[in-house]
Amino acid sequence: MFWTPVEVAQRAVQLMECSEGQRVLDVGSGCGKFCTVGALSSDAEFFGIEQRPDLVEVARAIAREHKLSQTQYSVGDMSDLDWSEFDRIYLYNPFHEQTSGPWVQIDDTISYSRDTQSTYVQSVVEKLNSLAAGTRVATYFGFGGTFPTGYTKLAYEHFEQGPLEVWRKS
Repeated sequence: MFWTPVEVAQRAVQLMECSEGQRVLDVGSGCGKFCTVGALSSDAEFFGIEQRPDLVEVARAIAREHKLSQTQYSVGDMSDLDWSEFDRIYLYNPFHEQTSGPWVQIDDTISYSRDTQSTYVQSVVEKLNSLAAGTRVATYFGFGGTFPTGYTKLAYEHFEQGPLEVWRKS
């Protein structure tokens, strides 16, 4: 429920056309599964931002164990990060647990509320608006909001678990 299925991660990397020299941001990277699969599937650099320090430590340990030098992880709030450093963005509905109740929450280390979800979704829309033309964004189960004007949907594929979409900023 919380981690991207391997087949979805592989397909997102393909559809976003991740390659050497590109920087990919995984918003709400959790234990680093998307970045790990991406690093094993391409020559792009992967950066995960996650609020939970324990999950970031797991992601870093996996990267060390598998010698994935093109992955980096940071503890923090995606709203505080400069997204302009990235040409690819991955979002696996990172704010869904904010309003889904305790049965769909990873843990109790962060606070949950509808207001927090709204703030995060608005922040993503602002970040998407500020990205350079040509930036590709993949969403798995969306991000809780609507893509701003200026984005074109390049792909839609439905997996057993849900929809994967790829967008490009004009």
